[in-house]
This record gives sequence, structure tokens and C-alpha cells, in this order.
Amino acid sequence: MQPAIRHSDGWVFPQNDDHAEYVLRQSGDARLFAEYAKGRKCVIQAGGYCGQFVREFAGIFRDVYTFEPNPLSFYCLTQNVPQTVHKYQAFLGNERQMASLGHNEHEEHNFGAWFLSGDGSTPTLRIDDLGAAPDLIQLDMEGREVEALKGGLKTIEAHRPVIVVEQKPLPQGSSDAVGFLKGLGYSAEKVTRWDWVCLP
Repeated sequence: MQPAIRHSDGWVFPQNDDHAEYVLRQSGDARLFAEYAKGRKCVIQAGGYCGQFVREFAGIFRDVYTFEPNPLSFYCLTQNVPQTVHKYQAFLGNERQMASLGHNEHEEHNFGAWFLSGDGSTPTLRIDDLGAAPDLIQLDMEGREVEALKGGLKTIEAHRPVIVVEQKPLPQGSSDAVGFLKGLGYSAEKVTRWDWVCLP
């Protein structure tokens, strides 16, 4: 039987994931995002994948919260990041519910391309459930960023964190997270191919 995971350059990845090395080449993006935050106490991150951004954030922020719904990616994440990180095998959304994992059929070997899709057995939590005071929120959720932001409106209003969202065309549909945040009084700056930093 083929093992479910593989080891590469000090990282643990799903065996059949051909996207991992590409993500490692994005090293430094988390530090770039953190430079926009006023404080270094807390970051909330969703789309944890195998922990590339999370490990980098853990070297910058005191408290790191990360969400990754895919069980194999989540296992790899737990092996790749410090024990002090608050790790949740869950979606972030607008309401507490149990949901299923959807996947883009054109990215079969990209374990970072899973998204919330209907009823299922994976929990969905809200940013507001955490009771955290984030300096930074970073969301890479395959088009479900707006739902996560709606579930964090009280937190966003109370703490006005810097928010980084991925926004790109997706087969399952994309959300206008940048437009949503502009409606909350944020300004936006594109800093990578798909990532926008939104400032209060």
C-alpha cells in the first residue's frame, strides 16, 4: 500500500500532492502580509493547507489560529507547525454547521483546493467564536472568504485588523471579498498575483 504522506526538505505533505513545492516557493508571503499589521500579538489564518504560512506566522505572532478542513492536509499541518499554534480541522464560515468538502476536479492533486460544499461531517466555525483580538486575518479559502468575513463581523468591528484575502477566478465561483471589505470601510492593495491586503 502506498503511504499517505511523504517527507520533503523538512516538511510533511500528502503523498499525491503535486502543489506543495509550488507553495513552498511562496515563502516570505506571510512575512510580507505581517508587515502591514500594527501589532504582532494575534493572527487568524484559514486555508492552513500543510502549514507553510502558519509556520512563518508562528515566528512572528504570539498567538496563531489556523483552520484546515481536509483531514490529510490537517495531519500534515500538525506535523509542520509548532505545538503552540491553535489548530482546527474545520471550515470558517458565517454560521455553525456541519459541511462537506468539495474539490475542483481540474486540481485533483492540489490538496489546497478543497472548499465548503453542502452538508457533511466537517465542522464550520466562526471567527467570532474564537474571542480573539487579531492584528491580522489571512484567508485563502477557495472562494469562500466572504462567508468567513461575515462570521467575523463583531471581531472585525471591535479590532479593525488588517485582512488579507485571496481573490481569483475559480470553477466553483469566486466571492468579492475585496468589495465586501471596502463596504466595511477598508482600502485594498494587491500585493501578490492573487492576494489583496485590506487596510482599515
